[in-house]
Amino acid sequence: MLLGPVFNAELMTTARRARYYVIRLVYGSIILFQIYVTYQSNEWRIAANGGQLNLRDMASFASQLFATFAVVQAAVVLLLTPALVGGTIADERQRKTLHYLLTSQLSSAEIILSKLGARLLQVVVLVALGLPVVSLMGLFGGIDLNLLLLAYAGTFTTMFFLGAGSILISVISRRPREAISLIYVLEMVWLAVPLLLMNLMAYGDEPWPTIAEWVNPVLQYVAMTSPFYLTGQPPRTGGTSSMLSLALWGMGLQLVYGSLFVLLASLRLRPSARTEGSTSGASRWFKKIMARRKWLPRKPCGDDAMLWKEMHVSRTGGLTKVVFILLGVCLVGLIFYVGFDLFIDAFKEMGRDGYFGRGQARNDFNGFLRGFCTAIYILWFLAIASGAATGLCSEREEDQWLSLTATPLSGNEILRAKMIGPVWAIKPLAYLMILLWGLGLIVGSVHPLAVLACAVELVVFTWFLTALGTLFSLRAKNSTRALASTMALLIFLNGGYLFCCIPFRSNSSLIGAGSTPFVFAVSLFSSEDLLQMAQTRRYNYNRPGETIAACVLCVLFYGFAAAGLTTALFSMFDAVVDRPDRLRQNRTARQQQEYLKGRGKKTDPGIAWKDEV
Repeated sequence: MLLGPVFNAELMTTARRARYYVIRLVYGSIILFQIYVTYQSNEWRIAANGGQLNLRDMASFASQLFATFAVVQAAVVLLLTPALVGGTIADERQRKTLHYLLTSQLSSAEIILSKLGARLLQVVVLVALGLPVVSLMGLFGGIDLNLLLLAYAGTFTTMFFLGAGSILISVISRRPREAISLIYVLEMVWLAVPLLLMNLMAYGDEPWPTIAEWVNPVLQYVAMTSPFYLTGQPPRTGGTSSMLSLALWGMGLQLVYGSLFVLLASLRLRPSARTEGSTSGASRWFKKIMARRKWLPRKPCGDDAMLWKEMHVSRTGGLTKVVFILLGVCLVGLIFYVGFDLFIDAFKEMGRDGYFGRGQARNDFNGFLRGFCTAIYILWFLAIASGAATGLCSEREEDQWLSLTATPLSGNEILRAKMIGPVWAIKPLAYLMILLWGLGLIVGSVHPLAVLACAVELVVFTWFLTALGTLFSLRAKNSTRALASTMALLIFLNGGYLFCCIPFRSNSSLIGAGSTPFVFAVSLFSSEDLLQMAQTRRYNYNRPGETIAACVLCVLFYGFAAAGLTTALFSMFDAVVDRPDRLRQNRTARQQQEYLKGRGKKTDPGIAWKDEV
């Protein structure tokens, strides 16, 4: 029996968790909001016929509504499936309950299929929330039944493909956080990299077209499984039948690859559990090589042991390191491939027209820098937030929390190390950003004040991310909850609130004051942009003052928020972890009152008053 006791237990425990009710409520609200936005975008509401619908308008509205619904449903499947499935096996390993499952009479296939089926059923429930919207389309003439069936079939095959890949990564990962992070990175690679490589190599200079003739047929079998593959295909002679054939091929490949992932997960479940805690042959070889290195020796521990640990002791597995190194190499190669010719043209233009001259080549290079620096900042944003949100929780989950809090280390030392550690771990991204800023300064595509503004914004935003993530990590019971809470709040602050502003159709730059990627992108201005703002006062929505005000307000808001969060975090640490008050003798009466208040105990107002007197 494939769906046995593990499926029943997993289904009951997941169904009782409040987070799934919240997810359904949010998803339903998004669908209703998209219906409203689609309705507001139609011009027949204010037409001369008094807003009455004719058959053509009804059919057009139904098509628009279905397209919007299909996009939202696909986005939900792509975003939530890895989060719901990725931590299944890794969570059992972290809670030390996986060996109980493996010593039972259940086979590996039963465990994998039961957990995968229970988690995917939660995603199916979310997809079912859209059925009333599909039924509503029947009032407007309905949609093509073949198109409807194709959309749902593609949704379910994509869900199975992502779920199978997620549970395979979960089997070979040590912790849920590591598994979920790796799954999302691989998902972005799956969605973008094959299509990007196929297009870049096919239309590049020699020898890339020759290489594309050999590589593209292999990449196509991966790219066809992406939901974006059909949207990038040119019109074919076969018309609808040809596109239908490509869609069926993609869904068939998703089922085949998903089945292979499930098979590999079943085969690797018990071997990965047997080797848990030991080091593989490749890892031992890598450690020997690194141990014999004569370059970049590891810094001695010194007096700041906690900071040394966060900076020099890695928590990620070998597979995660390899994937991130490969992605870093690919990112640098892509930047070099796209930006080399733009840099050369901008450099020649600077030599011809002078450093502060105006020209199209330097404008193009400025646009390149804005796009790639913003993309790097988003990666920085996600990595810092996830690292800070799981810093303290990982100590609890690895049974190191009691040992850590029993040491003579103060709360300030622990928190400072936990806030610096995520930044230190991804410092190569900062080096890459600084390199791109320097290239922009060399050719005059970026103004020196823009580099200064972006540097200040990066420091302030990073401070806020580390403080917020560490605060949630201190308060949350596990890393999954801390990571989810941190990401939900950051998504709302950095763009989620804009959904509430869409009905007002505001064209002011001030509406983006809370979005750090927007502020970071507009801050990387050039000398020409600065000259246009001074002469014509036309820059970004024709209101340069509002753009500057949005940047200043954003930096002030996140700066004050970071300072407040840091102060609260450092003052509440000992009270939250309930450590012995070793510094009580050195406290004044008012400080003692604040300490007791932080621990939820009663205080005597007269003590603080006497201390002041």
